[in-house]
Amino acid sequence: MKKERGKMTKLYKDDSIPGCEILGFDHDGSFIVDPTASECGRFEVDPIKEYGLTQKQVESILEHNKDLYGIYFGEK
Repeated sequence: MKKERGKMTKLYKDDSIPGCEILGFDHDGSFIVDPTASECGRFEVDPIKEYGLTQKQVESILEHNKDLYGIYFGEK
């Protein structure tokens, strides 16, 4: 389900893992931390079209989380 036009997606930090404060947003009941991936994480998506994010929000999430993905999800 794509985000309605005009509604701003709110970003927030999840600090449930000690030493890891990852930035993301809620989308249909899922906490999304990689805006370039689909909800299931298997497909690449356009975060602006798919989630209704702004370019600034996408950049903020990617910049903030770049060193945290391994801590949050385990090594790739």
